[in-house]
Amino acid sequence: MKVQPTVKSHRLLKQMTPNKKSRKFIKNFLILIFLLYLPNSSLASCQGDTYLRICNLSGWHTINNQAQQQNISFTFLSQELGAASPFSLEIQPEHEGYYRLYADNGDTVDLSLALSAPHRKYFTFRPGKTYQDIPGSISDFNADLKVKLVGNRNFTSSSYRGNFQLQAIQEESGKAEEINFSIELTIEPTIKILQLDNIFLSDTGISPGQDIVGHEDFCVVGNGFSHYAISLSSSSGIIAGNSGRITTSLQEEMFMLTGIREELPYMASFSNNAQGRALTNLNASGHIPGIYARTTPEGCLGDNTRITIRVPSPYWERATESKYTDVLTVTVTSQ
Repeated sequence: MKVQPTVKSHRLLKQMTPNKKSRKFIKNFLILIFLLYLPNSSLASCQGDTYLRICNLSGWHTINNQAQQQNISFTFLSQELGAASPFSLEIQPEHEGYYRLYADNGDTVDLSLALSAPHRKYFTFRPGKTYQDIPGSISDFNADLKVKLVGNRNFTSSSYRGNFQLQAIQEESGKAEEINFSIELTIEPTIKILQLDNIFLSDTGISPGQDIVGHEDFCVVGNGFSHYAISLSSSSGIIAGNSGRITTSLQEEMFMLTGIREELPYMASFSNNAQGRALTNLNASGHIPGIYARTTPEGCLGDNTRITIRVPSPYWERATESKYTDVLTVTVTSQ
């Protein structure tokens, strides 16, 4: 389920020397949060008989990334001729060597699995290792499979899944049970724009025939997604050449800076890097064509994107006012 984006818009200001112009492009800030909730699908079922039985472990179990450790609760029974019988346990992963969850995009998450039960030993499972001499019980006793995410992760998918098998063997009788269960990790995707500050444009040092160009570098970050799309919008709307509001041979879509009595068009483009390489211009619907890879972990230690603003020379050279403003909204959407 996707939650509507929260957008904070700031002003674009343009300040000029006489008969020319400069402009201030104030940041537009957006936080877009997607929420995905999946119900816990573990089945309230038992496997085994009155001598060796495990309940509520088979089936699907859903965890999230909001807590470092979460519990899957189930019950055990192990008895022989009315007396508690010790047993052994082992958990086998889907792929040997790792307790691991897998995303459709190839990303993985490692897990730590541990057993906790009242008045019984606490131990952390290891693939391929059997834990013996666990005290049995003539009635069902409660236990928790403690699931912990290993390491600090930046998730590139909203869902990770893995299959496991718990093997229980009654040590005196040799009776055995195998319980298949699955764990799904769901991520609450978040996408943010950080470090988007004001842009000031000036005609200082610009010669006639040159466009006034400025840019702002910022950071697109988040969790639970690998790619995103971006769009731009303005209160002035998108203006095409020869639209009636302007007359030009330029084919690019443009926004408008507004003065007291007149307007000046400007162009906006986007680059998925902070060096301005491979700039992509706005299209007629306000979108920057294509989708872009998330390139920075959630901490966002540096800028990874750029918005470039360009005021064509035929317009700023005819400007008669000293300041023009606009509000530009930047929207990012996880894909």
